[in-house]
Amino acid sequence: MYLPNLEASAWPEGKVKQCWLASRTPPTPNYANDVLLCGDTAKQAWSLISIRDDVRRSLYNNSVQHQVNFHTVGHRGSRNGDAWWACKKTATSAECF
Repeated sequence: MYLPNLEASAWPEGKVKQCWLASRTPPTPNYANDVLLCGDTAKQAWSLISIRDDVRRSLYNNSVQHQVNFHTVGHRGSRNGDAWWACKKTATSAECF
């Protein structure tokens, strides 16, 4: 049995993470709210939400709201084609390139 340990983690100011928009990453969100998935653990957990409601709840419950500014259309992944951004955390937002 796979039980992910999903907890919100600190994203220090100035640190860059690879991020994906949930609405562009299968499976798509079943809520009106989109989620920016940052880091491999979040992306892997997202892939389980269609079969694991507890993982879906954990991801949404542990998410935090931030201003996100997209400066590009993203980069194309070589494995699965999912667009991703390199996002840098600032004091007031996430700046994604």
